[in-house]
Amino acid sequence: MPLTYIAVLVVVAATILWISLTQRNLMKMEEHTRDALSQIGSQLALGFDTLTTLKDLAGNYTQNGSIALIEAILSGQAVITPKSTPNEVLFQEWIIVESLARIAMVADQYPELKANQTFITAMERVQDIQQKMRISHLHYNDCVRILNREIRTFPKSIISGILGFRQREYLVEWAGMRLALSVI
Repeated sequence: MPLTYIAVLVVVAATILWISLTQRNLMKMEEHTRDALSQIGSQLALGFDTLTTLKDLAGNYTQNGSIALIEAILSGQAVITPKSTPNEVLFQEWIIVESLARIAMVADQYPELKANQTFITAMERVQDIQQKMRISHLHYNDCVRILNREIRTFPKSIISGILGFRQREYLVEWAGMRLALSVI
């Protein structure tokens, strides 16, 4: 009889240990996913700072409605947090693309603005930020893929459901952004 109790205790202890390790592993994957989204948020903030510099430079050359339109577009800026959704991230990226397109239109009308070294440097910085954001998208989606796979895998799917872990959405780049970025 004591041997049966020992066997039951070993099975119960092993199950508790497995649940604990599964929870720890899922928490780690969730943290990686949140960190990847935070990285995108940081890059978006840098993009908006650079856009403000570009807008101010363009404003020195023109007083037309383009600057007011750029300001209106930029007013939609929001902070991306680890709890943000992929749609919120994509909307912020759309704001950057739309503002860049407007700034490029203004720059085309004013060759001296296009030749301004600060303007050139800021545009190069924006392109660098956009490249880093593409890489961050891939990293975020990779983190989501790993987390979602773990959550869906049996028997971890049972534990993840009980512990409240949910699948995350991927960041899907819309075709219009790729086209807009290639034009700018």
